[in-house]
Formats: sequence, C-alpha cells, structure tokens
Amino acid sequence: MDTEVKDKIYLILLIVLPPIVFVIYASIMVYADYFFLAEKIKFSVVTASIPFTLPFVCYLFSLLLISAIKDKLIKINNKLFIATVMIFLLGIVFGIFFNLYVRYELVSQGYFICKEGPSSKSNTYVISPKLCR
Repeated sequence: MDTEVKDKIYLILLIVLPPIVFVIYASIMVYADYFFLAEKIKFSVVTASIPFTLPFVCYLFSLLLISAIKDKLIKINNKLFIATVMIFLLGIVFGIFFNLYVRYELVSQGYFICKEGPSSKSNTYVISPKLCR
C-alpha cells in the first residue's frame, strides 16, 4: 500500500471520527434524559438503535485503521462481520419496539407529545404542553 492511499485512509478516519463521537454522545444524552425523566425528552427509533450500531462501526473503523498501520489490506473475519451485522439488525428491531415502549411509558406517566409536523421522525415528550415551543 503506497503512502498516498494510507494518507487517504487516515484522512477518512479523521473526518468520520468526530461525527461518530457526536452521535454517540447525543444518544447517551437522550437515554439519560429518558432514564432521569427530564422535562423535555426527544426520542426516536434511530436514537434507540444507535448503541447497537457501535459494534459494526467500530469493526469497520478498526479494519481501516489496522490496514493503514500494517500497510496491507486486512481480510474480513466472516464470523465477526456477520455477528456485528446481526447485532445491528437486531438493534433496529429493538429500537422499533423500545420506541413504542418509551411512548407508552412516558404517556402513562403524564407526559404530553408535541406535534412537530407530519414528517417528524422523532417524538418530543414534555411534562407540560407549554414546553412544546
């Protein structure tokens, strides 16, 4: 592997790492809002599924990084790859059902759902309807 390809891989990893860290941080904060019952909780299927994407993203990230460091292409371990993809797919299914559970749980505890538009992909739950602004 020549230096130009290695530099491109490092650049890609450098560009991709901050958004990954930001998405993880945002997901943790949303889960914290839910578990500590904050005044305003914004929750969606995507938010519920993010923790399950981490093994897959970390595996691909490590493959790129190791191949750049070792100066050769690293073969994908089929069993590990399939396991991370299965975790990812099960996480999506879990996210759908957990989102429904969160909706039921918060509404039963007296939270209100803010209407944000017809194409809103996430729900905002608030203690008082005045907080919907």
